[in-house]
Amino acid sequence: MQSQSTKLGEVFLPRAAESVSRARDVVSELIGRDHYAYEAVRLVVSELMTNAFKHADRHRVGADLIRFALYRRGAVYRIEVTDRGATFDAPRREAPRTVAENARAEFGRGLWIVDELSQGNWGSCDHGRGCGRTVWCELPAEPPLDRLGTPGPPSVLTTTG
Repeated sequence: MQSQSTKLGEVFLPRAAESVSRARDVVSELIGRDHYAYEAVRLVVSELMTNAFKHADRHRVGADLIRFALYRRGAVYRIEVTDRGATFDAPRREAPRTVAENARAEFGRGLWIVDELSQGNWGSCDHGRGCGRTVWCELPAEPPLDRLGTPGPPSVLTTTG
């Protein structure tokens, strides 16, 4: 039997650069800085909020707010960011690059980071023309168990030369 999702929090933030930082603060309030998944959740929220801020159609009615919600279902966090942006193109991960190229890239690697941290468990849901979309991802809320059943080290995104 699948466990039910619990909404840990939901905020509506203005479509402004400062909202990205505010969303990161909300993550800290909801799960705490010492939580196993804190850094990964915080980074994913930052990337998804930045994308919503940059790509939302500011001329569309209601496009002045971005919704961020965090859920927990069992050992999984689900992050959702909804904006009223244009629905012409679905969000997509940029063409594959080497790890080193991604590390040096100025921009265009946000969904690559989301894809890596969520192990490909992300997507988007279009709400219809003029109604925007939700981009979501799911991350482990607990450390993986090693072969003896004890928690392993935190998962980290690393790059090499």
